[in-house]
Amino acid sequence: MNVLNKTTALAVCTFLTAGMAWANDECVDAIAISDGDTAFDTTGMTGEGDIVGDCGAGCCFTGCGNGMWFSYTASGDGTATFSTCNQAFDTDLAVLDSCGGAVLACSGDAPGCAGYTSECALSVTAGSPYLVCVGGYNGVTGAGTLTASYTPPSATPGDECDTADAFVFVDGSNAIDTTGMTTSGNNPTDCTNAFGAMANDMWATYTATADGFMTVSTCPAFDTDLAVYADCDTVLACDGDSGDGSCHTYDSLVENIAVMAGSTYIIRVGGWGAADAGTGTVDISIATSVPTGSCCLGVENCMDDVGEADCAAAGGSYNGDDSLCDADSCPAPPETACDDAGSEAWPADVFGAYAAGGVACGGGGLTVGNFYAIPYLVENDTVINCVEFMYVNTGSVVPTSIRLYSDANGGAPDEFGMGSPIAEASTHLASVGNDGSKIVGLEGGAITVAAGTNLVVEVQIGPIEGYHDGWATFASDAAATSISSGEVWIKSGPCGLTSYTALSAIGFADYTWSVRLHGDLDGGGCAADVDGNGDVGFGDVLAVLSAWGGTGGAEDVDGNGDVGFGDVLAILSAWGPC
Repeated sequence: MNVLNKTTALAVCTFLTAGMAWANDECVDAIAISDGDTAFDTTGMTGEGDIVGDCGAGCCFTGCGNGMWFSYTASGDGTATFSTCNQAFDTDLAVLDSCGGAVLACSGDAPGCAGYTSECALSVTAGSPYLVCVGGYNGVTGAGTLTASYTPPSATPGDECDTADAFVFVDGSNAIDTTGMTTSGNNPTDCTNAFGAMANDMWATYTATADGFMTVSTCPAFDTDLAVYADCDTVLACDGDSGDGSCHTYDSLVENIAVMAGSTYIIRVGGWGAADAGTGTVDISIATSVPTGSCCLGVENCMDDVGEADCAAAGGSYNGDDSLCDADSCPAPPETACDDAGSEAWPADVFGAYAAGGVACGGGGLTVGNFYAIPYLVENDTVINCVEFMYVNTGSVVPTSIRLYSDANGGAPDEFGMGSPIAEASTHLASVGNDGSKIVGLEGGAITVAAGTNLVVEVQIGPIEGYHDGWATFASDAAATSISSGEVWIKSGPCGLTSYTALSAIGFADYTWSVRLHGDLDGGGCAADVDGNGDVGFGDVLAVLSAWGGTGGAEDVDGNGDVGFGDVLAILSAWGPC
């Protein structure tokens, strides 16, 4: 936790919930299960959710918080699959070799499983015990069914790595058919672009015909995952959807893998989800030198003759093979201008005297993706034209996204997209040395927000692909007026804050982010005048009908996030001159 211009000790408080000790609340008390379905209910569990694993496919594993434990002993060598797929709440799954031991597999939101539920598979050895934790995303609890299943080794050649030599790939195009293949499990991690479950996968060998850099791609009739190995345990590259989409929207591509003539490599192809299997081709080529191009290291900071891997290692954005730097190579991020701020600003007194200070995670040279949010209750129908906020930037140009959405739950802001989106904007923060402010217009123009809306203003400061210089944090004001809730919230991956956390909860209660809205705070007296002609009438109804089913914008007269029947009723109730 980096604090600008202030030395602050961060106190971490752990709240312990007293109560009943459940039978399998701890790993050492795991209940034995076998293949089949086991009912569970994590209500009342107290697990800390501190399991750390690289879960590969899917996303959003948060440590198996408030989890319960089961012990599973494999009946034979093969593959074991554990699943809470399509249960009633957002689950986490983890499989360990022992209590406090290595995480063998884990899952947050598994591909093909609805409701943010989980599924993972792994290779198992006959007679060996495995510890299974069933918990919830960020500790959410609930009841459901854990399904355990065992799949013996396949007798089909090429279905597992140890029989990969059943299929021998060569330079050029190689026909594949994954129909009937089983899912091997033990999937690679840190893969590129939407790598999925590697379901129904097949294995093949390829012997390099020259020293150089290998490219492997799929041209399938289904959504593929692709991985290249030096041996059955050593992954060289893996990908979900980086192909050009010429054969299938979600084909796969790995490039520039260094190979040696005469060395044999293993290529694995599977499906993104359980239903993905079929025919296609795997195409292989070797280049004798690494292609190079131009690399953006920041705004108007471009370098020629750089390989894609070297560009990525430097934190840059690769512009493509054979590309060259020019005046347009690395432009500043897009910005939504505030062309008309409106007649009022609220609150009016949040930009008095700047107070040096702010809270950021993981700074020190590169943008790292800090989210800040502040919610407040809209007291009157309000037309919002622009958003203004204060910031500190000790680096270079930093890309920034601004989002406005309604949060019906109150308290900690929902993730954007889980609430009701109202408007978005984009900008970039210039290097101002100490402090500055930014006023930004909204994409699509002014919006009307209905009285009673719990509005959240969220700003994401970096990272955005292609812009890697600098870092920034919010700026506060000594006399800043709090906006209804009096809370400022932060979310930051570098500090492990995967969901919004109040600054007051992590030791920074005195920091108030300076944010204000510009527009017409009484709604202009005519929030239902969608077409802006000064009268509420038939033209406004037509405007709503033309935007029916949309989200936000002027047509969302009642401000509930959806354009629909409620907006027509709001227009009818305000019919006549403004």
